Amino acid sequence: MQVADSLPDTSVSSSPRAQRGARPALNLVLLSLFIFCFVNLAARYLYFRSTDKDGLCFAVNRFALAGPKSSAIIVGSSVANHLFNSLKPSEQEALHITSLAYNLQMPSDSLILVHKILPVASSGKCVVFCVTPRDFFDNDAAPVTRSTTFKRLVSIFDVVSLIPILHLDVQQSVESFCCKFLPLYEIRNSIQSRFADACNAVYAKILPFEKTNSESAWARSVREYAWRYQGISLSRQAYQFDRLGETIGLCRSRGFKVLVVNLPLTKANLSLLPSGFYEQFRATLGSVAARNHAEFVDTSNLSLTNSDYEDCAHLNSVGGQKTFAAIEPTLQSLQRK
Repeated sequence: MQVADSLPDTSVSSSPRAQRGARPALNLVLLSLFIFCFVNLAARYLYFRSTDKDGLCFAVNRFALAGPKSSAIIVGSSVANHLFNSLKPSEQEALHITSLAYNLQMPSDSLILVHKILPVASSGKCVVFCVTPRDFFDNDAAPVTRSTTFKRLVSIFDVVSLIPILHLDVQQSVESFCCKFLPLYEIRNSIQSRFADACNAVYAKILPFEKTNSESAWARSVREYAWRYQGISLSRQAYQFDRLGETIGLCRSRGFKVLVVNLPLTKANLSLLPSGFYEQFRATLGSVAARNHAEFVDTSNLSLTNSDYEDCAHLNSVGGQKTFAAIEPTLQSLQRK
C-alpha cells in the first residue's frame, strides 16, 4: 500500500484562496511603486519650476534669443557675467556679443553647456572663456554630478555619453545614475538647504532682538573668498584645467574660434591666495590655451583701482568697460580670421 496515495494534497499554490491572497500583496507593491514614481517626478517638477529664474535658465534663454545673431559668446561664472553686463545693450548688439555665463559655472559645467547648447558654428563665431582662479577650485562648489548644470541639462540618456567626457570615477558614475533615476536623491541638498533657510527665517522671527548686519559688501566678499580659496592649489585645480582644455577642443571641433581671458582681481582678493600661486596659475592658464590652439589675453596687469570693482572680485560697469577695451582688439582680430 502506498501511503502517499492515501494522503490529501496539501499544496496551496494553485488554490483559489492562495491566488486571492497574492492579489492584495501584488496590488500593494504596484501601488507603492506608483506612489514612489509619482513623488519623485512631482518633486523634480516642482523643484525645477521653482528655479526657472536661476542664472543658468536666464543664460540659456538669453542665448536662445541672441545666439543666432551673435558672433561672440562669453562663457564663465559671475565674474564673466559682470564683464558682459558692463556693456550697454546697444553695445552688446553692435558688437554682436552675448553671454552663457552664470554664477558658479566651472569648466566642467562649460563642457556640459557646450556639449548640449552650442551648435556647429558658422564662420567667424568665437567663444570667449573669461576666468579667475575661483573658476578652477571653489571650496564652496558642489561636485560635478551635483552642480546646477548637471541637474538641469543632463538627462538620464546623456549620462552614459558624459561619463568618459567628464572623466567620472566609479563612485561619481553610480551617483549620476542614482540622481537621474531618483530625482528626490538628486535634489536632496537643495531640499536640505531650503529647510535650513526656512528654519533660520523662523528662528529670526522669534528672537527677542533684531540682528543688524553692518558688514559692507566689500568686507563680506573678502570673507567669502577667504573661505572659497581655502585649500586651493594647482594640483586641486588640475581636473578643471583638463576640462577647460577639452571644452576648447570641443568648441574648435564645432567650428568656433576660442579666446581665453584671465580677468583682473583686486589686491585684497589676490592677498588671499598662497604666495606665488597666482603667477603659477597665470602660466598654467596660458599654457592650456596655447596647447589647445586658443588665443590668450591676460588682463591681470591692467591699471585698475578698487573703484573699478563692485567687491573684491567682480568688476563694475567702469572696470568692465576698461577690461573689455583690452580684450576687444584680440577678439576682433580673431573674428576676422
